[in-house]
Amino acid sequence: MIFRAVMLGSILFCSTAFAQNWQLFPKDQLSHYLTGNNPYEVRSFLADSARISGNGELHYFRRHLGFSDTCYWQNKEWLYPFSYDNFSIDSLLYLTDSVIFYFTDGGTVFDFIFRQNAKSGEEWDLSSHLSRKGMCTGISTADVNGVTDSVKTYTLESAIYGDVEFVLSRKYGLLQFIPFTDFFLQIPDKTDIPYYQLAGFRSGSENRGFHLPVFSDFFHLSPGDLQLWEHHFWDDTGYTTNYYLDSIMVTSIYPDSVVYQISRSTYDVNGTLIGITQNRINNLRAEYEIMLNTPRGWIITKDALPYSDIFRIDAIYLDCNASDTVIYISCSSLGSCIFTWYGEQCSIVCLDKDYYSYEYRFSTREGLTCFDGIYGNIRQLLGSRIDGITYGTLEIPVSLNDIKYCYIGLYPNPTSGILHIPEDVRIRKIEVFNYLGTRVSIQYSNNNLDFTSQPSGFYEVVIQNMSDEVYSQPVLIIR
Repeated sequence: MIFRAVMLGSILFCSTAFAQNWQLFPKDQLSHYLTGNNPYEVRSFLADSARISGNGELHYFRRHLGFSDTCYWQNKEWLYPFSYDNFSIDSLLYLTDSVIFYFTDGGTVFDFIFRQNAKSGEEWDLSSHLSRKGMCTGISTADVNGVTDSVKTYTLESAIYGDVEFVLSRKYGLLQFIPFTDFFLQIPDKTDIPYYQLAGFRSGSENRGFHLPVFSDFFHLSPGDLQLWEHHFWDDTGYTTNYYLDSIMVTSIYPDSVVYQISRSTYDVNGTLIGITQNRINNLRAEYEIMLNTPRGWIITKDALPYSDIFRIDAIYLDCNASDTVIYISCSSLGSCIFTWYGEQCSIVCLDKDYYSYEYRFSTREGLTCFDGIYGNIRQLLGSRIDGITYGTLEIPVSLNDIKYCYIGLYPNPTSGILHIPEDVRIRKIEVFNYLGTRVSIQYSNNNLDFTSQPSGFYEVVIQNMSDEVYSQPVLIIR
């Protein structure tokens, strides 16, 4: 496969020099790789030095953040999404001229030798157990986003793909490789070579290229934005579904949180308006940030207490066409689990069996899009209107006489009393409801609605035009 470092030039950046050159994953560098097609799955790796002895240095891959900095999570799906009971790579042993991986297959321990310091044309046996060859096929320089770096290309004999190319940069580590499980094992139903491409990294306090989204990337809704939610839950009548049309009225940004003041119109499963309420949603930075800024597959704790919620990042996807990064998070809770150290393996121990799991989904485009809680309490986003652009749907999925849940240009909103309806809206009927869902009497003349006799608060204006189309828009009255 042709080396694509130049093609990735727009997302690769230079870095400061590392203590040891030609590392596959530079120590203490959080490296992000794109896999597959668009949307790309993002895989991240962070190696740190665990032990130095003689001329060797052992680099472990951190598998969690939280209670114990010395606890390493030995994950059998290292570098690959599927689990193999007899396959485990969780460390790299750097010797004088080679990197050695160890793995087991059917009870036999194999070694895999990668000579990162090989010269052009140098060939070697990839393992003392396997009759496969590796060769450094070329050393050159590459222009990566305007920075010239030394690059080596290797041709290695894999189990099912034949010869594959690994590309190694002097400063950045592996620019291109395939998962080592794919390299060693006979993975069924594989066709395309699953190359990983370096998209960005974090070294020290600097982010280069792609970086994991942070709290502010997800909580960015503004006044005028709309969200339609579907909520499944249990109540006295059984399993129930409600729909919420949320209108962002005020956004307040603080160092520790982002607060939304919303007008929520609640509808039952038949599309009947139950009520309109004013709600305050406080999104705490401390509650979400550690989950959001964590690589895929890592096990983390919500805080540093001995007993804490345990989280695992299931998947991270980057949709380049939509300029969106989506994070799936599964969580095990509640306060009954702890990281412990047994021998050379990090384990999670739960004090009791009464724990539950739930799921979050976040989108940099639409914010929090799903919360799957306990006992069937599931809330998911059906659609949004953000900065005037609609994603998904804002139509409740029941027959509601074609009600359009969107703005029709009522202004000014908020208002202290008089609300103007655009001249091009041909009105057949107008109804106004307060936050309790009660119809209120409003004076209407010359395309103006007069709220001066009504108290401050949230209202919903429902307008039927001459074509019998019905539109609904929340408004805020303040004095």
